[in-house]
Amino acid sequence: MKAVITPSPASLLGHGPEAVLLERIDSTGEGHLTASMTVRPDTPYSLQDGSLAAWAGPELMAQAISALANLEAGAQNAGTIGLLLGVRDYRAAGAEFPIGARLSVEVIESTRDEDGRGVFDCRILQEDLVVAEGRLTVFRPADAWLILGEQAK
Repeated sequence: MKAVITPSPASLLGHGPEAVLLERIDSTGEGHLTASMTVRPDTPYSLQDGSLAAWAGPELMAQAISALANLEAGAQNAGTIGLLLGVRDYRAAGAEFPIGARLSVEVIESTRDEDGRGVFDCRILQEDLVVAEGRLTVFRPADAWLILGEQAK
């Protein structure tokens, strides 16, 4: 069996390095991706005690969706533009994810339309226990270069 090597999430996301939360892509396939990270105290989403605010869960999910979109587009770096349109039914087991916790983020595309809108069922696990879940609606415009100008072509 041939090993599949995936790029780092940081190379797939259009974020500055301080805002990238995901550390590794663990698995991917058509319409789904699993990525992971360890909660660390030095992120823009960290609370005073170093834990990660549970309200940052949708950001983790959106980063995984963005990485999947770029992988599916064949980009080995941040090559596509996407917009988060909404978060539905987001629930977290607590107010924060504790410092040092290893989190696994799973995203599965449930629907996609011809205009570029997609819906993803997402969950965050810690030691095989679901600690957050929700549904994200995203939009990837086919004409992103009109939004960003000529440099996006």
